[in-house]
Amino acid sequence: MDSPPTPAGNDGESGFTLVELMFVTFLFVLLATLSTSLFSGSIGFMRQDVASRNLMDLLNWTRERAIIERTDYAVHVLPQDHSYWLMRRDSATGSEFVRLAGKWGVPHHWPHGIEMKGEETSIFFHADGSSEPTELQFVQGEQTQTIIVEPFLVRGDNHAAS
Repeated sequence: MDSPPTPAGNDGESGFTLVELMFVTFLFVLLATLSTSLFSGSIGFMRQDVASRNLMDLLNWTRERAIIERTDYAVHVLPQDHSYWLMRRDSATGSEFVRLAGKWGVPHHWPHGIEMKGEETSIFFHADGSSEPTELQFVQGEQTQTIIVEPFLVRGDNHAAS
């Protein structure tokens, strides 16, 4: 049986040349590098987003508790420790705030590498649900997420630094 004819200069061997294989490998490495840098930026933004949403959820929950229980609550924020926790006005003294027992009084932490900017260290919610206007910012690189506490509203805003 005769074998099929081969193109001139191929000597009957098929496959890719070393240059072709190196080019394809280079393209794979280039795509992997680009996607890794984009992916790591997305992971950082997601960590920042989760941290700000967790704090916003606690602030909203705290406002609801203050209204339901008709007592003052506060969320204490320590930016240098990357932590915050919930406090309630002590019913015995009526003037001091004490840390709650259980999971709400335990310090909650946001990831290192995300900085907190803001002037207030405690956000107070009164029995009627009102609070003093406060603005807290989570900053990571050029991304900033702002938590705005208004007298009867807690909301968030995302933007890139200019």
